[in-house]
Amino acid sequence: MGYEVEIHGVKVKVTVAHEEGMIDTFLSELEEEVLQTRVVGFDIKCDSNDKILKLVILFVGTRCLIFQLVHANRVPDSLKKILADERICFVGKGLRRKASSLSLGLYHKELLIGIELDVLVARVRKNPDLLNKDAITLACEVGLKAESFSPIQLKDDHKRIWGNIVFSVEQIVYAIQKASASYLIGKKTLNDLETS
Repeated sequence: MGYEVEIHGVKVKVTVAHEEGMIDTFLSELEEEVLQTRVVGFDIKCDSNDKILKLVILFVGTRCLIFQLVHANRVPDSLKKILADERICFVGKGLRRKASSLSLGLYHKELLIGIELDVLVARVRKNPDLLNKDAITLACEVGLKAESFSPIQLKDDHKRIWGNIVFSVEQIVYAIQKASASYLIGKKTLNDLETS
């Protein structure tokens, strides 16, 4: 299922899928861009009540994939392959905290990858004061417009939506905000590193 949304000042095409064929198609379409930028915004979602991993979110350029693990029979090989690619920097916010609280089957352990956004920016900038900072602070640090990174809130209770099969546009924007911010800030950080 496809959505077109705007987040952080960027128009984004979002694919929501749990079928292996759709995941394979999405990842093959993005392969060149992913290998060119070498940065992917990454997030995972679980409902607060059951702590079971429901969604895996990948964000690159103006495209985003929301993989509905909760509705899938298995993790597609194409997704495992891209997550294992050491040439790609997967960047996220709050991943380790989320991962430590999840109830995961052994076959989901490969989904827990990446570097925390604040750790990446702090290391590149050689500034430990940036550890545990929010996206707005990190965006400012790398020279991006802070107002674009204000947290988005849902009007409705969001604690139990990640198991849904269909989402509203508002829920999609809410779901992808961390992956989007991680991609934009992570890409700018690594680009600055390469040009310095």
